[in-house]
Amino acid sequence: MRAFVITGPGHGEVQDVDPPVARPGEVVVAVDRAGVCGTDAEIFAGGMSYLESGEAVYPIRIGHEWCGRVVEVGAGL
Repeated sequence: MRAFVITGPGHGEVQDVDPPVARPGEVVVAVDRAGVCGTDAEIFAGGMSYLESGEAVYPIRIGHEWCGRVVEVGAGL
């Protein structure tokens, strides 16, 4: 599948990535729509506090404001 991946401050590209697999307690969602917010812009620019603290590292896929359909359910759900 294709995904937009930020590879470093100010640099991003569309990459072919492995499709997700639902592990126990997880679901896989086929995203229908996604939005980009200020947090995503900060990550792209390199100024997000999570990057500075080490809680997030490049490469990273942005987009936490989305909607879609559950297409796979992991064990235990």
